[in-house]
Amino acid sequence: MTAYTYIDPAMPQFSIDILAGESLNFATYDSHKVNIEAWAIPIPVISIDDLIGMKKKANREKDAQDIAALLELKSL
Repeated sequence: MTAYTYIDPAMPQFSIDILAGESLNFATYDSHKVNIEAWAIPIPVISIDDLIGMKKKANREKDAQDIAALLELKSL
């Protein structure tokens, strides 16, 4: 999985990750997407379950930490 992170220096807490490679399986991820709105702009976002699956495949220490946080968030 390749990811590009865009960070606004004025608001670094609002970074956006653009995923490439694994995310090219667009039809599958599109069918599970969640739509959110930010600044009155609709934004399609990968589902939490699909994101967890992608991070499991990446199998990096950072992804393991992210998975734990995502699973905690999912349980809320």
